[in-house]
Amino acid sequence: MARQLLGWLRDQCLEMGASAIQITDEHSGQWIDSRCAAEGFLPDQRPTAVPMRGAITIAGVGAVLAAPPLGTRLNPKHAEALVQLTPSPAAAHSVESVFHPVIVTGAGLPTIRVPIILNYAIELFDHALSEGRLWGRERSVALRREHVYFRTPTVPSLLTAPARLLWQVTGDRRYGGARSEPGHFSTRQ
Repeated sequence: MARQLLGWLRDQCLEMGASAIQITDEHSGQWIDSRCAAEGFLPDQRPTAVPMRGAITIAGVGAVLAAPPLGTRLNPKHAEALVQLTPSPAAAHSVESVFHPVIVTGAGLPTIRVPIILNYAIELFDHALSEGRLWGRERSVALRREHVYFRTPTVPSLLTAPARLLWQVTGDRRYGGARSEPGHFSTRQ
């Protein structure tokens, strides 16, 4: 439940256009305290999440943290650590996990395309596709880490970690669709 609540807070931060969200409750509880780091909250005087949109380099993320308004509110060690970090797939994955949904460029993180049928995409994560439906979609089944299922890959060398997944919505054959639409990026593994 703590994971869901912290994820919801990060989502609200993005929807409101805020640069960061900070937990100010001094008695937030052991479950929230123990999950903050795993859910992308920087360990600061008060746990702070800084979700970012768009594509940027690792050093660029560090520059955003050092610039106002974040530079005056966060411990400067976070920005300094990012600027000094050598770009690599592992580093890019870590940065994307903490500052989700940002896409890190220039670090060699491979992207794996995962086709998904339209109906499943509507139920799991594509709000735009679900708007045209009579009943909409159920938020409780939205794509989160605990809702991802794995199977044995047919090509074992295809899936390597760390990697970025590109969900590509494919047509529903029942309706004559062989169409393909760009999907969404997910760095959570």
